[in-house]
Amino acid sequence: MLAKSRLLSLGAFSQGMGLLRGLASSATLCLPELPPFEFKPPAYTGPSKEEVLATRKQFLSPAIFHHFKKPVMIVDGKMQYLFDETGRRYLDAFAGIVTVSVGHCHPKVNEAIIEQTLRLQHTTTIYLHDQVALYAKELAERMPGDLKVCYFVNSGSEANDMAITLARLYTGNYDLLCLRNAYHGLSEATMGLLGQHTWKVGIPQGFGVHHALNPDPYRGVFDNDGPAYARDVKDLIQSATPGKVAGFIHETIQGVGGATPLADGYLPEVYKMVREAGGVCIADEVQTGFGRTGSHYWGFETQGVVPDIVTMAKGIGNGLPLAAVVTTPQIAEVLARRLHFNTFGGNPVCSAGGRAVLRVVDEENIQQNAAEVGDHLMKGLRRLQASVARQSGKHDIIGDVRGQGLMVGVELVKDRITKEPATAEVAAVFEACKDMGLLLGKGGLAGNVFRIKPPMCITKPDMDFLLEVMDTALAKLVQQQDSLTPVQQEQQQKLQERQGLVGEDAAVFEPSKQSAASWAVFFGLLGGVSALLYVTWVSPGTGVGEDFVSALESVFSSSEATMVAILAVFAVVHSGLAYLRPYGEGLIGARAYRVVFALASLPLAVAAVVYFINHRYDGVALWNVRGQPFVHEAVWGLSFLSFFFLYPSTFNILEVAAVDEPKLHMWETGVMRITRHPQMLGQLIWCLAHTLWVGSSFMVVTSLGLMAHHLLGCWHGDYRLKRKYGEAFEVVKARTSTFPFQAVWEGRQQLPADYYKEFLRMPYFFLVPFSIGCYLAHPLMQQGSYWLGW
Repeated sequence: MLAKSRLLSLGAFSQGMGLLRGLASSATLCLPELPPFEFKPPAYTGPSKEEVLATRKQFLSPAIFHHFKKPVMIVDGKMQYLFDETGRRYLDAFAGIVTVSVGHCHPKVNEAIIEQTLRLQHTTTIYLHDQVALYAKELAERMPGDLKVCYFVNSGSEANDMAITLARLYTGNYDLLCLRNAYHGLSEATMGLLGQHTWKVGIPQGFGVHHALNPDPYRGVFDNDGPAYARDVKDLIQSATPGKVAGFIHETIQGVGGATPLADGYLPEVYKMVREAGGVCIADEVQTGFGRTGSHYWGFETQGVVPDIVTMAKGIGNGLPLAAVVTTPQIAEVLARRLHFNTFGGNPVCSAGGRAVLRVVDEENIQQNAAEVGDHLMKGLRRLQASVARQSGKHDIIGDVRGQGLMVGVELVKDRITKEPATAEVAAVFEACKDMGLLLGKGGLAGNVFRIKPPMCITKPDMDFLLEVMDTALAKLVQQQDSLTPVQQEQQQKLQERQGLVGEDAAVFEPSKQSAASWAVFFGLLGGVSALLYVTWVSPGTGVGEDFVSALESVFSSSEATMVAILAVFAVVHSGLAYLRPYGEGLIGARAYRVVFALASLPLAVAAVVYFINHRYDGVALWNVRGQPFVHEAVWGLSFLSFFFLYPSTFNILEVAAVDEPKLHMWETGVMRITRHPQMLGQLIWCLAHTLWVGSSFMVVTSLGLMAHHLLGCWHGDYRLKRKYGEAFEVVKARTSTFPFQAVWEGRQQLPADYYKEFLRMPYFFLVPFSIGCYLAHPLMQQGSYWLGW
């Protein structure tokens, strides 16, 4: 259940104060309430918040900024909660910028720190001390492979600085590869690795550093296709370096960059390329380490790789100034060739605290909690993305929900199609959540991503509170639209209509924006493909279609088996080409690949149609109802209905003709509310109608073969969409079904009151004359098949 609620007045604010005021204006709201917690902080007796803010402005660098327009002053913390100077409790969903791993003031960590502080607060590594030695041993035991040598420093920037120094010394090469959108620190060396201009300053930096295309599953050009992005790294090595590199550094989930995961399969490919170029692979685990991803202890393990150097900070010390570089003995040795020293690295107090963190992660099942609570959070966020129990409607502004475990990002966009960042909206919701007791982080290059990375001791009731707070804030964002002018409302309506036009096979197609030249190209291609199909496949004199069918007939003893073989070949080729679509379009372009797709698929489709027409009455006659009343009309009506569901494939013709690449996107409208796979439903209806009419064993076998083909298509389609759209597809999958009307019956899909309007679109208008045309052309198809005689 969601958290309990209580009534609080937010007070009255004047109109016209912007989006933030709209969220918090003149309303008595039913606001979420934090779960019970048995801790009361001591009374605060220090200077007021206003005095602290004035002192900070006077004596601290102006570069140091604070969150929120009205800053929060935090004076106490306990586990997943923070307390301000008045004693008000907040849920900390950002963990001191992903630094508090096992909880604020965790008693076991505090005890270890205090005990060591009372004995010895500081000594350097020029003397022996048990804490740093035991800490190195215990940390190395948690590393895979030969990552067994530790060097302790004080921050993530320092750790990454040392990592690139080790890489250059060990390999003897200078060039480094990193990613756009990355963040690795703000020292002069690590600033060069940054992939965001917002953190860079105008000083010499980044010598020998080359930024590869970011493998972003949501915004990237190759969607969730890791190997496709990896090809850019190979090109970068060959074109921007001497062919040899010192190393490649990466986050597994980009933290400051908006909790952006790397595309599936990316790291194995890149690691191989980098090592072939003489480089080492560096995993920046500053934010993803120590079980935060839930499924694995280290983030890099989620992609099945083992780096040569690992850097870690933040959660390693639960708030202590502690960081580490872990590498192999061979790489570590190069640092011993010259004198090297770090005054505070391996400090006894920090080492004792770091050891305690390791014990707590193990003893209190922190990684498992991150997995379970993180899964609970992701499911809740996807529900918010889809539809909301608070009756506020669909949160279309949520463009993407992503991450793993307790390393989660929620990206807001003004338009799910263009993905224009909703920066102002994030700022408004950010403030509103704070006012309701929830402290979030935000990031991404445009500042339009909520970063949810709490202490990993957080609970499911806490997450229910978080979800209800975000729901409330987003719902107010929707309600604020009521104050828009008529012109703004019309623009908003058009935006919503665009977001409602959905379909991996249904382009956002506007005929008025198409040029005559584009259609000329299309019909030229169509004519060329048709001519080539006739000459090479259909024509009795030059085509090989008859030879193909004859070859199969020579292998199989019956027409039923031959038909199944034709369908099997067609299914393998069709699904195989669909699987290769991202690679093919990347190599030769989308339109050209569709032509290749047609050249390979159409001949097999023609073979299947011709063979079916010529042999449909073969085999054993099982029944004959063709003379019965209304059977012909029923079969005709069902066949017409089948085309209604099969329309996505017939409408693909407009994709090829479009001047610009059609804006394809996830979908939920029209027939898609009934079934996520309308083509399979259409084929089922067609098969039932024709099996009833023909009544032969050949027809039964053909229908079973066609349905097997479409079942394969359902599985492969879901797989391909998941790979392409990632978490966005999971949202759609959760509210749709393969079985017709199942999602509606189960309440996961609600048909709108004006559902019929979703069918008043060009695809459906196009469908009626197309279907009639097919039936008018049916005698011609039959005569053509008889003429070929396959």
